[in-house]
Amino acid sequence: MAQHQEYVEKVTATPKALQGVRRSVASYLQDTNLVSVADEVLLIVTELLSNVYKHVDEHEAVVRLVPQGDTFLVCVSDQSWVLPSVREPDWDSTDGRGMFLISQIDPTWQTTITGTGKTISCTVRVPGALAGFR
Repeated sequence: MAQHQEYVEKVTATPKALQGVRRSVASYLQDTNLVSVADEVLLIVTELLSNVYKHVDEHEAVVRLVPQGDTFLVCVSDQSWVLPSVREPDWDSTDGRGMFLISQIDPTWQTTITGTGKTISCTVRVPGALAGFR
């Protein structure tokens, strides 16, 4: 994969803003020829920003996407020190599955406490990056 510049966007996490963020992220992935990770990246960004909207008083967040060779780092920072948790989803409910779904994409996702809140980081493997290796 060619070296690409990272993507950073400050957003106010609201349901209406999610559409615009998804369009911006999809456009970035298209422009950098990283559409192979679009489904996973868009799901992670959407779920994490939805959590900011639902669980953080200040809805301000920063989305950061960083291509790293054979992986792609997805980070969302917010202004809360409350740690997310993965729980067994209630499949009949309309919500409560976000961190479970993220943990299926990246079981090693992590939370880093910062001076102003936290950053949740997830890694997505870029398909074909290991082509030729067995």
